[in-house]
Amino acid sequence: MVQQLADIEYFHLCKELNHTLVNSRINKIYQIGENLFKFNFNTSSEVGEGKVSLLISLPDYLTLSKRVLTTPEKPSSFVMNLRKYLDNARLISIEQPSLEIIFIFNMYAQGSEMKLIFEMFSKGNILLIDSNNKIVFTYRKEIWKDREVKRGLDYVFPPSKKSCFNISKEDFNLNGKNTIMAGILSKISLAPKYLEYIILSTGENPKSESFSEDSIHKIISKVNEFKEINLFYTYGETEKELSLIKLNKENEKQFDKITEAIDYVYEPSFQENKVKSKIKDKSIKLEEHLSKQLDEHKIEHDNTIKKAEFIYENYNKVEYVLNYVNSLIEKGMSEKEINNILEKNKMNVDLKEKKVKIKVVI
Repeated sequence: MVQQLADIEYFHLCKELNHTLVNSRINKIYQIGENLFKFNFNTSSEVGEGKVSLLISLPDYLTLSKRVLTTPEKPSSFVMNLRKYLDNARLISIEQPSLEIIFIFNMYAQGSEMKLIFEMFSKGNILLIDSNNKIVFTYRKEIWKDREVKRGLDYVFPPSKKSCFNISKEDFNLNGKNTIMAGILSKISLAPKYLEYIILSTGENPKSESFSEDSIHKIISKVNEFKEINLFYTYGETEKELSLIKLNKENEKQFDKITEAIDYVYEPSFQENKVKSKIKDKSIKLEEHLSKQLDEHKIEHDNTIKKAEFIYENYNKVEYVLNYVNSLIEKGMSEKEINNILEKNKMNVDLKEKKVKIKVVI
């Protein structure tokens, strides 16, 4: 099962993307598969990367990737809209508001500032926002209890929590929860696995209802230490895990760049997405083939019904023709002689097959 990136992991990703992509220009945009997109950027010479690909898999992750991907010949309508507005657009900056799992790519496109927003929660979404904060278009139309995402509406951010880097002593209370850890998480944006690790490192129990004054200061200090992390770890082989902390697990790998760690962890999920996309394409082709066959059978069936109805409605005439042909045969006339008589009325006889063929327009 693919796990979504955590808020604090996105914090480090945002830092790296700002370093690599700011002042670069969008070169091409592709939709590789269902919920899978690739944005090609031409980066500045100062960064020294040249062309860089940003891979987005909604809602699980986004990262820089060097994977060689097969791109579709025909772009989706959504991608065509993105290209229309963002072709050669310059990236000004990247934001992660309140440490939420939302990325804002501030762009300069077609003479004005626009925002390309990646929402990495729920099913995930991609939106383009104009300089008046209006939604130009969106990958998905969504309605929530407190917001609606739809073309032409003002873009409204979802309710957010306080960034963990702004945590203070006042945040250490139950807030109506059974444990102090749950109370902190109800107000602070921080992945539970990292908060639990920090609490345990101070000797406190995450299930406690209160912490000592000394522990609270240590926890605040250790949370802020997460800002300066410069090594990223992955664990596992089949099901890989990304971590900002060193764990006692097998198959450890270390990366200097979080984008490389993310790309390594999520590569199997990309292959799975690719297979699903191929299966979906084959399913669509099979559905189209079956639909065509059904249409052909329906036409054949309808024609058969019409022929039967014609015979029923003209039963006396048909019986007369058969009797007339039989009388000609009894007179000893050949097939050719009989057909010379019948062809004037768009009929012919096949004595070998014992059939009389009547040409009619239904």
